[in-house]
Amino acid sequence: MNPQHPGNGGKADGWRALGYQVDDPGARQEDAADLRNLISGHLLWNGKVEESRETAHGRHYKVLNGFIGPNGRHATLATCWRVAEPGDSGHPQLVTTWVQPHRDKERNR
Repeated sequence: MNPQHPGNGGKADGWRALGYQVDDPGARQEDAADLRNLISGHLLWNGKVEESRETAHGRHYKVLNGFIGPNGRHATLATCWRVAEPGDSGHPQLVTTWVQPHRDKERNR
């Protein structure tokens, strides 16, 4: 969510388009905590696994969910997870997340 993070790659723009206050560090921290809880408590278990691949750091999964931002705009939420080898914790670890806001549908065509 942090627009100043070197690995942001434009992710903050998606969060901003959904109504998140990514430019305010305090609000961004609160929003990130709320999102973590939502993702780990609900979305991880109800999403669609879009991609699975083996990496040097374990198996990675890309999970997609429908999502509605604070401003009511719809998006696809993408989360990437790493599942460690069974000898490690074996629990999914969130690697990164981003949103792809949906385009508003044309009206009065």
